[in-house]
Amino acid sequence: MNKTSMGIAFVLVGAIASGCGSEVEKRPANGAGGAAEGGSGPSGGTASTGGTMDEGGGGIGGGGGTAEGGAGAGTTGIGEITVVNADDGSGILVAFANEAPEYCTTMADDGTCRFVLCDFDKPAPPMLDGGVVSLAGGLEAASLSFDAMLGRYPSFDASAAIYAPGQMLTVSGAGSAEVPAFSVTFEAPTVAELTAPDLSNLAIDTSQPLAIGWTNGGSVGEVEVRLVSEDPSSPDPYGLICRFPAAAGSGTVSPAMLANLPPTPDQGWLIATHYHDAEATPPGWSILVTAGAYATSAVTSNGFAYAEGFPIQ
Repeated sequence: MNKTSMGIAFVLVGAIASGCGSEVEKRPANGAGGAAEGGSGPSGGTASTGGTMDEGGGGIGGGGGTAEGGAGAGTTGIGEITVVNADDGSGILVAFANEAPEYCTTMADDGTCRFVLCDFDKPAPPMLDGGVVSLAGGLEAASLSFDAMLGRYPSFDASAAIYAPGQMLTVSGAGSAEVPAFSVTFEAPTVAELTAPDLSNLAIDTSQPLAIGWTNGGSVGEVEVRLVSEDPSSPDPYGLICRFPAAAGSGTVSPAMLANLPPTPDQGWLIATHYHDAEATPPGWSILVTAGAYATSAVTSNGFAYAEGFPIQ
């Protein structure tokens, strides 16, 4: 698997739960999805490290944070649950741990975008059994149980959408001796349509602002755009992660942030997703739950807001 592509998978489950072959790993790109080891989220991923998206696998993982640093003062554990939704295949990934793997380091942050450098060769912390994790309120109920032989939660896969935009989803965990019980209810995001930049003829000039536009953003969540370029001098993946309020309909990536991307004549990679995050905070824990839907595009061959192989100069 191409490590640079995996660089956009900045979600905890993405980097620590394998989920190979999962629908949650399926990339909205031409060709069948492959397995993106360690990926998860809308293009595979669940919350703190994002999924991966290469070789037809993985993707941009659950929404939410990055796998940088630990769980924070007073926190003894973290959880990441991502529900990825698409008409032709959906999935769920779950992970609990006492600490977040320090896979990614933020090199620059302007409040809208973060430029991160990741090293996915670092060992993952042990995954914990949090009991049965369930999804209710969508088109299909689902439950996942920890597999002691695998040392993680296997992914839940569905061949169709598992929620409709606007449905109130409830994600709950039964809890265990290691992880407290929790429950959180939140609104499922819409499927935003990316209108800018033009993905049919994309070329990014890092000296100019990059306008991002979309329709059907709804009223909840954020539209996330991830940009990756390959630096031939580095084996580690670089990524630019930008989030904009979905209701705004537009946003801008500044030249200062774009300038962090190593230039490439043909290795640019972009994907857009609509996420809505919720957090459960049982004592001593922070559990991030994310629902994500790939953004669509009227100008790409497969209808997804995804482009690769373009120049970044």
